[in-house]
Amino acid sequence: MKNKKHKFKHYYKEYFDKIYRYIYFRVGRDKDLAEDLTSEVMLKAYENFDSFDPLKSFSTWIYSIAHNYLVDFYKKKRIEQVDLEDSKNKIGFVEMYGEKIDAEMSIDLIKEHIDKLSVLQKNVLIMKYFEDMSNKEIAKIIGITEVNVRVTLYRAISMLKKHLKFI
Repeated sequence: MKNKKHKFKHYYKEYFDKIYRYIYFRVGRDKDLAEDLTSEVMLKAYENFDSFDPLKSFSTWIYSIAHNYLVDFYKKKRIEQVDLEDSKNKIGFVEMYGEKIDAEMSIDLIKEHIDKLSVLQKNVLIMKYFEDMSNKEIAKIIGITEVNVRVTLYRAISMLKKHLKFI
């Protein structure tokens, strides 16, 4: 039991802020709600830590728990997922295309068009470019194939390109 607590404590310190950010983006930037849900996810992870296979990625495991928890939360509350955090340093997916943009004006425009994407497209886009996850990790967390992740990303970026002339 003590060893379990010690191992989980390391993961908790490393992932709490990441999971908080992941949840914060999806709950309307409500800090209190994000803190509560993050605490509940971490508690759930701790309670199920015995099921974690140390030969596999902890990141994938904990994000799967967070993703499933949010799915259940939204089913219960019927709350619509919302836009992304205003953050100038979170537009890496735009910078990938080598274009210089006016970040102040563009973030609002980007957010507006990201909000028009499907929930799946938004989740995949956020995980890939805001959480720096691999397609393989995203596929495991969401429960789709890597090919489906690539196709979803392609379609989401294509839609953004269509609406955002600077990409």
